[in-house]
Amino acid sequence: DQKTYSDSVLENFYDQNINAFVVPKTIELKHILLWTMNPNTKQAISPDAKLVVKKKAEDILARIKKGESFDSMCELYSEDSQTKDATNPMTKKIDRGFMGVIPISGDVAEYLKGILGNELFSTLFRLDKGVTEVMESKVGYHIFNIVNKKSQYITPFKEAKSRILDYQRNMEKSKIMQDEFAALLKDLRAKATIVYYMNEYK
Repeated sequence: DQKTYSDSVLENFYDQNINAFVVPKTIELKHILLWTMNPNTKQAISPDAKLVVKKKAEDILARIKKGESFDSMCELYSEDSQTKDATNPMTKKIDRGFMGVIPISGDVAEYLKGILGNELFSTLFRLDKGVTEVMESKVGYHIFNIVNKKSQYITPFKEAKSRILDYQRNMEKSKIMQDEFAALLKDLRAKATIVYYMNEYK
């Protein structure tokens, strides 16, 4: 028999914990990557080789600007095997170069900053939607495609309500479990003490 929670109790929880319902600014991102380091050994390539890679990236961008599709260029030239043939979980279709919907903060953001560098990561959030110029990160030259951008927003109470309800019920369950566990421990301790004294007086 589940305890019922009134809307006012749930709404009060929502108001008290509003920060938990803030969804950070996000960008939906795709890229074409040409390595400037060996992905296996993490060794940087020579400056001369790097110039060749940059020129190749600029040629790819020029072709996109002339009307060739980002996806076909990605399929032909991107060296990021993870994203080259990626499936977009939202459309369930192959989405060439798809990196995901990237939040400006949190674990995913920190992971990407480690690869791209803080400055490049921050710059991506300031750019307009569409294909970027050739950009250099710690690992290579990228041509990004910013597919979508969303500002920070707060999840409305109506959408959050079921999550709050689940949370309250789980807390209730864990409290019952804690109480049962405490009772069990008390019982065990009581029995253990008796055993202890009996051993003392054998």
